Amino acid sequence: MMNKNKPVHYTVLVVDDDEAQCSLAAQVLQSDPQLKILVSTDGHDALKKAEMYEPDIIISDYYMPRMDGAELCRRIKQHPILRE
Repeated sequence: MMNKNKPVHYTVLVVDDDEAQCSLAAQVLQSDPQLKILVSTDGHDALKKAEMYEPDIIISDYYMPRMDGAELCRRIKQHPILRE
């Protein structure tokens, strides 16, 4: 049973090498007070932030330099904590 007096918070990590797209997505999501929004502009930084904050949801662009969205997903699925 949820406590109606205390809002539920979810952490969302937005990953996109296009800073404008990242900012737009974060701005839209921040309108929900239950969401804590994190942003990253590359896969390597996103993986570090995911390890640090263990987000509930990751929204990622597919085409990014250095580490694309598919590789980011593979690494998250292989990670002993994040895969859950």
